[in-house]
Amino acid sequence: DLPTLVLAGEYDPTTPPEWAGAPLAGLTSASRYLAPGVGHSLLDSDECSIELARAFLADPASAAGVECLAGQ
Repeated sequence: DLPTLVLAGEYDPTTPPEWAGAPLAGLTSASRYLAPGVGHSLLDSDECSIELARAFLADPASAAGVECLAGQ
């Protein structure tokens, strides 16, 4: 029941985004985010992913309200 955030980059050649669904099986409080136009290392290259991760760490329930996700 622990809140879990799974981040995936649309163009990630190392861990393809379709793999991001596997960890969700069996997790009751998991959220998945697919970063459009981004590859691997989301937290080094994608501002929305960084904002999402910070919001999730501060309050897992509030991460869904991150502004940059509004268009997705």
